[in-house]
Amino acid sequence: MNYYIILMLIEFEQSIINKDFVHIKNDTNLLSFHKKSDTLSQINLNFNNGIYKFSFPINDIHYSTTFTDKKNLMKYMNFIIHSHKF
Repeated sequence: MNYYIILMLIEFEQSIINKDFVHIKNDTNLLSFHKKSDTLSQINLNFNNGIYKFSFPINDIHYSTTFTDKKNLMKYMNFIIHSHKF
């Protein structure tokens, strides 16, 4: 992972924490957080076979999407965290 992506992930984690999410210990995911008030409301990022899977809550639905390109993934993750109310 290059320096740009690492910085983006750190900024993303800070944004998630600021939205009242807490870290979940999960060795299979790159990122894993749940809402303090609702453990089923989770934001996760994992990497498997060259594909990144990003999942997040929208109302009562847990939505996920996949990416192969890290920069497009990071743009989308930042769009979601800054445009959705969790």
